[in-house]
Amino acid sequence: MGLRNAAVRTLKVTDISTTTVLTSTLTALVADSVTGNGWGSGSLRRGLAVVGMVSGAMLGAWLTLHHGLRYPLLIAALAAGVFALTASGRE
Repeated sequence: MGLRNAAVRTLKVTDISTTTVLTSTLTALVADSVTGNGWGSGSLRRGLAVVGMVSGAMLGAWLTLHHGLRYPLLIAALAAGVFALTASGRE
């Protein structure tokens, strides 16, 4: 998946979409890094996004295993509501 995402990113074709957010974020992190012939711009933000996604997955898995689906679904619904309210004024 990483090679496919890197190829899609290099071609810059808008009709071809990547399959996973995390894989495309990791691909962008490596491709735009200084060692990947990029400028390293956005590396901190992308790195924090990866840490956030992995942390959220781990928390969701732990809550599901120990408390069932009630709390993960409640947290997801509340987060979606907060994001919708904060983004509703932007166009």
